[in-house]
Amino acid sequence: MAKSNEILQIQMPKDNSLVALKQLAQELNQHLFTLSQRPVPYYTHLPNAAHYDFVTTSFTTDGQWHALDLSAILPTQAKLAHIFNALTDDTTSLLVVQSYDEQDAYNRFAHRIAVANVASYSEGILDVSNSKRLRYYTSNVTFTEIGLKIRGYWSW
Repeated sequence: MAKSNEILQIQMPKDNSLVALKQLAQELNQHLFTLSQRPVPYYTHLPNAAHYDFVTTSFTTDGQWHALDLSAILPTQAKLAHIFNALTDDTTSLLVVQSYDEQDAYNRFAHRIAVANVASYSEGILDVSNSKRLRYYTSNVTFTEIGLKIRGYWSW
C-alpha cells in the first residue's frame, strides 16, 4: 500500500489551469504506478486448525533453548509465521518462543500459566524469513499440555 506521505510528495500546481491539473494527474499516475511495483505482503491461512503441528512430546522441556524446524510446514517464500499456542500445567510454567534468526528480546512472545490446570492460549507473529525455524524455552521439566499450531504466514 502506498503511504500517504509518499503520494503527497507530488507538488500541487500553483494555479488551477487545465494544463496544470493534467500535469498533476500525469505525475500522480506515474508515482502511483511506481508504488504499485513494490511487493505487497500477502497472508496465507493454513488449513486444518483442529490439530496442532507440535504437541508436548515435540518439545524438549529442560530449561534450555531448542530449535523448532518449520520447514515441513512453511514454504520458502514465507517471511513471518502466525503462531497459535496452547499451554496447560499444574504450576506457573513459562514457554517462550522466538525467531531463530532474530535472537533478541523483542522478536519473541512468552506464555506463562496464570492458573494451575487451566488451559490458556496465546498467539504471536515471528520472523522466519531465513531459516524457517523458531527457538523455544520452557521453564518446567514436565508440562501437562503444550500445543503449537502454525495458523498461517505472510510472504512478499
